[in-house]
This record gives sequence, C-alpha cells and structure tokens, in this order.
Amino acid sequence: MDNIPGKSDDSKGNNSEGKNVVGRSKTNEDLIKESVYQYRLLFELSPSGILIEDNSGNILDMNPEFCKIIGYKREELLGNNIKIIVPRDYRDEVQKRINFILEGNVLYSIVTNIKKDGTEVFMELRETCFYLPDGTKGILVICNDITERKKAERALKQSENLYRSLIETSPEGISLGDLNGNLFFVNDQKVALFGYESQEELLKKNIFDLINDSDIEKAKKVAEELEKNGYITNSQLRFKRKNGSYFYGELRAKLIYDDKGNPSRMIDFISDITDRKKYEDDLKEAKIKAEESDRLKSAFLANMSHEIRTPLNGILGFAELLKDENVSQGQRREFLEIINSSGRQLLNLINDIIDLSKIEAGQIELMEADCNINSLLNEVFAFFQSTKSDSGKENIEIRFKPGLEDSESEVKIDSFRLKQILNNLLSNALKFTHLGYIEFGYKLIENNLEFYVKDTGIGVSKDSMDIIFERFRQADDSHSRIYGGTGLGLSICKALVELMDGEIILSGNESEGSKFIFKLPYRKSDSVNTNPGKNIPASVQGDWSSKKILVVEDDFNNFLFIRTVLKKSGIKILRAENGTDAVEISRNEPDIDLIMMDIQLPKMNGYEATREIRKFNNNICIIAQTAHAFYEDKNKCLRAGCTDYLPKPIEKDMLFAMLVKYLN
Repeated sequence: MDNIPGKSDDSKGNNSEGKNVVGRSKTNEDLIKESVYQYRLLFELSPSGILIEDNSGNILDMNPEFCKIIGYKREELLGNNIKIIVPRDYRDEVQKRINFILEGNVLYSIVTNIKKDGTEVFMELRETCFYLPDGTKGILVICNDITERKKAERALKQSENLYRSLIETSPEGISLGDLNGNLFFVNDQKVALFGYESQEELLKKNIFDLINDSDIEKAKKVAEELEKNGYITNSQLRFKRKNGSYFYGELRAKLIYDDKGNPSRMIDFISDITDRKKYEDDLKEAKIKAEESDRLKSAFLANMSHEIRTPLNGILGFAELLKDENVSQGQRREFLEIINSSGRQLLNLINDIIDLSKIEAGQIELMEADCNINSLLNEVFAFFQSTKSDSGKENIEIRFKPGLEDSESEVKIDSFRLKQILNNLLSNALKFTHLGYIEFGYKLIENNLEFYVKDTGIGVSKDSMDIIFERFRQADDSHSRIYGGTGLGLSICKALVELMDGEIILSGNESEGSKFIFKLPYRKSDSVNTNPGKNIPASVQGDWSSKKILVVEDDFNNFLFIRTVLKKSGIKILRAENGTDAVEISRNEPDIDLIMMDIQLPKMNGYEATREIRKFNNNICIIAQTAHAFYEDKNKCLRAGCTDYLPKPIEKDMLFAMLVKYLN
C-alpha cells in the first residue's frame, strides 16, 4: 500500500505534470489500488473482529479487533487452524460448520471460544463463503465480543431463577396485579392460603374479592395509602377463603413503576397471622385480667387489712380498758363480750383464708358420712334465729322448708361442708337484708338435692352477677362500700359445691332480692342417724382429784389457759413442751389417764409422738388439741392414733365436754 492512488511523486507538488495527473481520468490500476486501500482501511479499523479462513479452517488473516477479542497476537494466529481457539469438546464439529458454509449458506451463531489465557469469550458470529484470490473458496467471519452481555444475561437469568425460587418457596402468598387489583400472577402458596384448586382459578379473582366483607372499607383505605405512598407495610385485614371462612392476614404491598416513572403494577405479600392474632388477643386479655387481678388483690388486701384490724381493735382496745380498776362489773362483762365477739369474727376470717388456700392447693378432702339433712338444717335454722337477734335484725323472718320426710332425709354427704355452704349463704342473706324474710330449704329433683337460700334484701346488680363467685370479688369493692366482708365466702361456696359434684347459680336482681341455688347428688343412706353433728353436752364433772393428764403444748400461754380452766377440777396436770418429751413422760408415767396432744411441736410432731406412744400403750386416751382446725385434719389425727379431736381456739365448754366423755 505504498503507492496510494492520488499521491504525487513530486514532493514539492508544483510541476505541471502533477497538476495534470489530478485532472486526468483514473486508470483501472488506480481504481484497484484505491479499492484495496479502502478495504484495508475498513478491515483494520472495523469495530468488529474480522477473520479469513481457507476451506480447511486455516487462518489466513485477521484484523486487530479480532486479536484483541481473542487475546492472541497476529503472528500467533497466522497459519494456525481455527481449532486453536475452539473448546476441545467442539473441535470435531468445526469442519462440519465449514462445509455447511462452503455450500453457500450464511451462518449466524453465538459460540464460546477460548482466549489465549484460557478464559472463555462469548462471540456473536456471521460466517459466509467467498472466493480467495487463488480462486478457491474461503470463509469470512465477522464477530463481536458479547461476553459482558452474556454475563449480564446469565446473571439476569440466575437472578430470575433465584427470585422465582424465592416466590415459589416463600411461606407468604405472593401475587402480581394491575392497579385495579386484577391478578395476573399468583404463587402456589397464595392458592393454598385462599383454598383454591389452581392458580388459574385464583387468577379470575380481583384482590377485593378476597377481602372479608366486614373489612372492605378498611381495604379501600389501605389501597389509598398504597397509591399515595407507593408501599404499605404490616396492614392487618381479614381475608376470605373460597369456602367462605376467613383468616387474619398481614399485607405488604409495593407499586412497580415503568420507565417513565409511572406506577404500572403492584406486588403484594400476604401472611396468615391467625394464630399470632389469637396469641396477641389472648395476651391482651391476659394482660387485662392480670391488671384486674392486681387491682382486685390490692383492693382485697386493703379490705383484708380492714377486716382483720377491726376485730383486733375490739380485742386489743377493750382488753386495754379492762386494765382500768375503775371499770364497773357490768362494763367488764360488756367489754368481755365485745372481745369474745371480735375474736370469733377474726377466727371466721382466718378460717375463710385457710379454706381458700386449701381449695387452691387442691388439699380439701370430702368426708362423706351418714347425715340427716332435716336435723342438720334445723340446727342451722336455730343458729341463725339466735344470730339475727345478735345482729340487731329481729324484724327479719327466717324460714326453713324441708323437702323430704325425716326418714327420707338420711343421706351420705359431707355434713361439715354442707353446713359451711349454708352458713356462708345465710350470713350473706342476713347481712344484705333489712326488711322482709330469709328462706332456705331444699327439694328432691330427679336424683339431686336442690338447696336454695333466698331473701328480700338488696339483691345483686346485673353487672355483678357474672363476677359474684370470683375470688376477691364483691358487688362493691370500693373504699366507700357500706357492707363489710372479704369477698371470699361465695368463691368458697362455689369451690365446695363443685368439689361435691354439684353446681351453684344465682338468680334474682336488685329489685327482688337474691336467690342462690345449689344442687348436690342425692345418695340415700342405709342407716339412721337421729342426732347428727351435735357436740357432746357438758355435764357435772364429778370427782377428778384422782385423775392425771399430760398436756403436750410448746406455747406457754396455751398451756396456762388449759391449766387455769382446769384449776378447780382437782386434776393433776403434767406438761411436755415437745413430742420427744411427751413420749418419754408417757413411758415413765403409766398412770396418766389422758393426753392432750398438740400437733405442731418441736423435735417430734404430734402425729409422730402419738404413733410412738401407741407402740407401748394402746389404751390411753389421746385428744388432739391443735390449730390444724379443719375437718380433714380431724381424720388425719384419728388415723395417726388419736382418740378424739379438739380444735383451737379451745372453748371452755368443749374442753369440759371432752373430759366428761373420757374421764367419767
């Protein structure tokens, strides 16, 4: 290409012949040289790689771009076969491609070739047949390096596969739709979530068809928020399944924008949060209950403090007044009566608290025995006839209506617990009734004894009827309430009735008084007990100067009380302060007539001491005198070997009755 057409040999360019050359017609040789020059210029400067092969694939020529693409120098390629850049697995196919092209076919293809450094290069090829200067056929290859494009396509495909896998395996229901809520893609999880058979079936639905009717308006507001902000997060809606049922779902959605920045589609994600919603609702309810329970317990403790301190004030206050020597005998009797009444009030309160604790711990045991219902209820009737006078309510009429003849009222039942239930209900009735009457009784309905207590008192409001049997609850638990009490009585009644396989309900309202009804199973007794549940009456003691008793008591004040009560009886009294000493004294003093055994003792408790004594003396009378004052505690004492049972606080008459029974 040294002789370029149009170039003058005269370097000065000023002779006439040179000027004439420019103006004269070009010869064929000039045209050929110019064409070759232009071809070579295009060949060398082409942005595409160009390669020339012979009919066997031997490389005849290539341009710089091809060398750049493939990573070889020109001299490294010339004379080599094209197979030098073809992957080993495809070299056997090279000649077939060449033959196909030599037949006059133009071949467009994308191939992977190997660069000099061994890396892959993706090439887009256009191969065609042409004649070489020697008249043989050759192949012209025009190629472009599309490696980056292929990598991007591969990455895009991998990304698409990844996102498709994520969508297909996501636990959330996912869908794509237009801005009107029409769906054109849903994943299988969404199909299952809404209970449809296939994607095609669900795609016929609009997103608003899947919203529960009660949440349509809420869903419209969510859609407005999506349109305004371009996304929504954690919106909770009720969605409708195919079968009409609904579930709580958490919705997240986002708008998808086109190239011009306009929203064109939306994608949404729905999670089933029904279980979580239930858990959250349960948690909220539990929190409300816990706060209410805390409030109730605070109110209960405040009330309990009041209920304990009130009788304590009576006991301590009037005991202090008794120290005054100027107090008259009449006043002393009055003060002592107040102290005694306050003490009994405090004892009842303590009994209720311990009963409730035993109920919650599941330690209440029923002691069923033969009982005459009519006799037991007559005792209750007589007691409350007396109590109403002490309460200043002589105007209240108390009625008792038995439901069976005496012969039919012999049943097997825990008479102690039955009396406890009736006492609680009647005490409430007497407290809240100021005019009219209180009536209690029972009926035999089918195979149940249906007891009732009704009154003409203030009744129970409708709002309080649902809570009246709950622990620590009262119809009025404010500090300004008119009526006292701890709010334990009715909850204890309910627990005891249910423990006895029965049920208790409240009927009535504020304008008609109240009526409590409880049912217990009717189990007829085979024996007859004409005098159930009565204490042994005290009688003239007789001569006890020859008698000797052992009082096992660690508390000196309790021992002093017993010794003072028995001072005039002439009984010789021994004392043991613990169970170990009690066993030793009983062994060394065989002429002891009776042992009064406390249960809670140091070193060895009363149960163990009784068992040890029974090993060498099976005849001596052992009376359990203990603050374990519940009905089931009596049976525990008897099982340990005690002869009888006397609960604390010990009443003087009860003590003498017990001694009369066993010393006379």
